[in-house]
Amino acid sequence: MHTQPVVTESERRKALLARLGTGLPFMDNGRVLSPGAAWFSLGDTLVREARLEAALAAFDESDALAPGNPRVLQARAYVLSKLRRYRAATEALQGLPRTASRLAMEADLALSDSRTTDALRLCDAALVLDARHYEARLNRGAALRSLGRLVEALDNDQQLVIDHPGQALAHYNLGDAQLANGQYAAALHSFTQSQQLNPRHTRTRMGRTIALTMLCRFDAAETLLAETRALDLEGTKDYLLQAALAIGFSGDALFDVPVREIYLSQAMVRQRVCEWPERDGVKALLPSFTQALAESGSAESGLAFDSLLFDIDPAVQRSLAAATARRAECSATDFALRRFWSERPPVPRAGRRLRIGFLSPDFRAHPVGDSHWRQFALHDRSRFEVVAYSLFDAGPSQTLERIRAACDEFVDLSRLLSEAAAQRIAAEGIDILVDLSGYTQHTRPEILAARPAPLQLQHMGTPGSSGARFIDYRLTDRLVSPPEHEGEWPEKFVWLPHTLWLADDTQVIGPTPTRSDCGLPDDGFVFCCFNTHQKLEPESFACWMRLLAGVTGSVLWLAEGSAASRRNLCAAARSQGIEPTRLVFAPGMALPEHTARHACADLFLDTFVYNAGVTALIALWSGLPVLTRLGQAMASRMGASAVLALGFPELVAADTADYEARALRLASHPEELAALRPRVAAARATSPLFRTEERVRHIERAYEMMWDRYCRGEAPASFAIDE
Repeated sequence: MHTQPVVTESERRKALLARLGTGLPFMDNGRVLSPGAAWFSLGDTLVREARLEAALAAFDESDALAPGNPRVLQARAYVLSKLRRYRAATEALQGLPRTASRLAMEADLALSDSRTTDALRLCDAALVLDARHYEARLNRGAALRSLGRLVEALDNDQQLVIDHPGQALAHYNLGDAQLANGQYAAALHSFTQSQQLNPRHTRTRMGRTIALTMLCRFDAAETLLAETRALDLEGTKDYLLQAALAIGFSGDALFDVPVREIYLSQAMVRQRVCEWPERDGVKALLPSFTQALAESGSAESGLAFDSLLFDIDPAVQRSLAAATARRAECSATDFALRRFWSERPPVPRAGRRLRIGFLSPDFRAHPVGDSHWRQFALHDRSRFEVVAYSLFDAGPSQTLERIRAACDEFVDLSRLLSEAAAQRIAAEGIDILVDLSGYTQHTRPEILAARPAPLQLQHMGTPGSSGARFIDYRLTDRLVSPPEHEGEWPEKFVWLPHTLWLADDTQVIGPTPTRSDCGLPDDGFVFCCFNTHQKLEPESFACWMRLLAGVTGSVLWLAEGSAASRRNLCAAARSQGIEPTRLVFAPGMALPEHTARHACADLFLDTFVYNAGVTALIALWSGLPVLTRLGQAMASRMGASAVLALGFPELVAADTADYEARALRLASHPEELAALRPRVAAARATSPLFRTEERVRHIERAYEMMWDRYCRGEAPASFAIDE
């Protein structure tokens, strides 16, 4: 008995190549293929061997021999898409009839090419031809989510499930849309339906994990996450990375993120866009989570910063900061420079200049850069050298050029690893390294943890403790950092006179616009708050809505923020009986023009938990009164520090009721406001808040006193700078 020999794909391809060159017919499984079909068969084989360029050449030959074959055109488009040549793939599809399927394929290519608006247009056109077309409806939902049109995406994916109830991916997409809209219970149901149809689909299992997490069913979420890791490690990692639900972990450490941290991370993301349902859950969870970190873990800097946005026990915030500092210390263990400084004796300042280094990622059009460049320029060059170390390259800007001109040296560390950056600072003999940003975006606390300078301190930046043993001092004032809080911080306090703030006393105010230029009504009271939207929270916003209700014709003027945060703020206003049209959003603009438009507002309303910082200084410089509320934590007291330094205790409220009453009185007594505004404007010329050169002299004295103490071999200790 004879058996047919098994022909491998490789042998089949070799035989085909040999025949194609002779013009002789090619037999495949008993069939005689035409040359065009033979080239197509070769291309199909090459695709399965992942030889895409060769496959494309074969399909090109097939198309040249038999133009317009739909199978060939689709195969060419497929290979081109795999090669990421999306425009060419789209062109390849043009030879097909204009059907819903072709348009859906074009939409998929447009999504892959980040042409989201084009993808949505193509999906809409496909659904006109076939309202139940699966791929078109599927891609339409993806396009809407990518464009941030989450409510429309939810409606789309609900229709997808109605039309295709047996498709696991339809239920998955609906769950994903429900997650994005904060409908966690509904999302859990959709993901469960999807998993029943496709039990091993990793993204569905991860969606269920996130839904369980956001419903605070942490034990069930941990179990499912462990099962999913066991089934598909790489798929689990890919999901977490793409969803950005881990707070900065990378590589293998990503798999060690507890679901409680995922919950906090997602809740913090929602806080930044003014979506507040999880705030109470976060406040309840943070203490126990922080305790767990204190016992065994470490935290990413983002969580330490984000905790300041919540009205919680400052001790919890300090513990999170300490966990963040521990993580930085662990990262810096291999290149720590403590021994470097212990072996190099301190050099007294007599007869030489102190070298002061300033470390920040914000030497750009940013509140840090805009407020500190003036300090750099004003330092006494007979006593100090000033070096700026930049951690982030944002490209050219006027602020950057000012900083470069104001410093003795400007060093871009953005392209250096943290180890090299720390060694560079140490090698340049910096005596005192001043961190201007703390735990904000783009910072690298591991550089400071390596101890590149013998004395290290923080000023402005993150309004809370660093929690770090590698930060010796904090430049502050007695209001935001009362003496009774001193023992609670690892760093020592240096109390500056009047206020911790530094301002740019040369700031230019542009031409004054009209209200209509700013999109404001010509009449009516204008409350404003130009704080970033992440600082907005339910209590202050509810107070503002009561003010709008109590002051006929008034509006609230806010920073533009993101589309998601604007949508959420409008929904919050509507839920409290205020028409969203009474919220006016101010687009970003250059600082002189932004400062000038403050003239169109009547009263700046500060946020409660995390006050305005440089934003308040800009408003006060423009002559706009700033009403603030004195809280308990540093972040909720810094607004009062600026307002009191300007000389206006009547603009500092003791509590929410007092804040609301003061705002309502000013809005309903125009004569009092008319008398107040010129006083605020006049104070700019006399207040210590804007006597920037005097404030720099105070800071210089602080540098010299802490350095002298270090040279005497004394440990850092809190002290005050007299006027």
